[in-house]
Amino acid sequence: MDDTIIHRILVVDDNADIRWILSDLLTVHGFHCEQAHDGITALSTVVHARFHVILTDYQMPNMDGMELLHNLTALPNTASIPVIMITAFGDETLEVEARRAGACAVLRKPIDSRELLTVITQAIEHTQPPFSNPCQCG
Repeated sequence: MDDTIIHRILVVDDNADIRWILSDLLTVHGFHCEQAHDGITALSTVVHARFHVILTDYQMPNMDGMELLHNLTALPNTASIPVIMITAFGDETLEVEARRAGACAVLRKPIDSRELLTVITQAIEHTQPPFSNPCQCG
């Protein structure tokens, strides 16, 4: 990664503790993080700011991660932002569904920090400014 660019990541999870843990981890590694507590808030946030990666939980109230992913891929300004889905479910069907919907990776909770950092780095390296190419990571 280019160290001169501060990469922006949106962390979306209804659990505040998880949002803060992930944000703190990513901040320590040089990322700028913003947070959203559900998909509706995340959509509102991406309208006002650009992100290099969106990290979203699967199961949330109001709008879950899959609905968020469908909305993001439907919008021209957000369709190419790499989305990494995180889930507590070990269901392979969910992973297949998420990837078909456009997720570049699906990570299971508890999240391995090294795996998370690797997947985010790959997502950023495979996405060219101004966020025009789809992610080919994970």
